[in-house]
Amino acid sequence: MKQIRSFIAIEINQENRTKIVEVQKELLKADAGLKFVKPENIHITLHFLGNQDIETLNQVISHLDSIFKTHPPFEFQPQGLGAFPSKGNPRVIWIGIGRGADIIENIHTESKHLLQKIGIGLEKRKYHPHLTLARKKPSKNRHLLIQLLNSYTPPEFKLQKCEEIILFKSTLTPQGPIYEKLHSWRLGQS
Repeated sequence: MKQIRSFIAIEINQENRTKIVEVQKELLKADAGLKFVKPENIHITLHFLGNQDIETLNQVISHLDSIFKTHPPFEFQPQGLGAFPSKGNPRVIWIGIGRGADIIENIHTESKHLLQKIGIGLEKRKYHPHLTLARKKPSKNRHLLIQLLNSYTPPEFKLQKCEEIILFKSTLTPQGPIYEKLHSWRLGQS
């Protein structure tokens, strides 16, 4: 049976996406061999589902209806600059979520329990809602990147409303991933 690489995510609006491009331009100054996420692909991942068949994805859709369709729309605001595993050892550079992070974490936890019930294995690490901006391969100017991460203050992002959660298909290509919406849940539409 055909497998579809997929994930569940929250999109960001164009105004905040534009500010993220500003941050990426600033990070580029470190000349540290970062691989940047294309602006149109930046999102808050709730769950990476990996490769699933269409029957499993249909189960995901129907099981998560009970959470997402009864959950009211909410507001969130990107905020701060960080790195995984740490700013002193940056491999993934991200913008965090300030206001609304607790709501996103609750939605993540509720949906995680339902996904596990239908047999989907998920990450064990503590969930931290964020927007991935870039990934770093071991290369030059690591010290300049660390210095920039510790000194740069990103612009203030706008508060934005989340009215839908999306199931995406991810197709890997040599030019980077291509994301396609498979399903969207309108929040508060029970």
